[in-house]
Amino acid sequence: MAILTQILKDEHQTILKQFKQLELEETFSESRKIEFEILKFILKEHLKKEDIYLYPKIKTLQKDDKIAEEFSKEMQAISQTILEFFKKYQKDGDGMEFSKELGIIIGTLKKRIIHEEEVLLPKYEDTINTI
Repeated sequence: MAILTQILKDEHQTILKQFKQLELEETFSESRKIEFEILKFILKEHLKKEDIYLYPKIKTLQKDDKIAEEFSKEMQAISQTILEFFKKYQKDGDGMEFSKELGIIIGTLKKRIIHEEEVLLPKYEDTINTI
């Protein structure tokens, strides 16, 4: 397994763990603010790695395959939703609406991660193994 693949998989687990931590905190607090900032940083760094190292490599070596482009566009939409969530709840994150939106984000991320690890990362592995 390529180093990048392992790093991305490890980060997937960290991201889900951080979101789950938000779920456990029942009221908005200073620690939740810190969790938000940590999570935003982790997500931005993870997405940077995908944008710099993962998608371009697949696009370059698999010219006829649009999979990297499709995954990139899908992740941009998910990222936008998550950033809007952070903006909306950065100062106050209590209540049913917060819990509901957080649950939707966690569910969306779980599906995305499974799809990425079953489809995109193996495609990356195949791509680098043909070099």
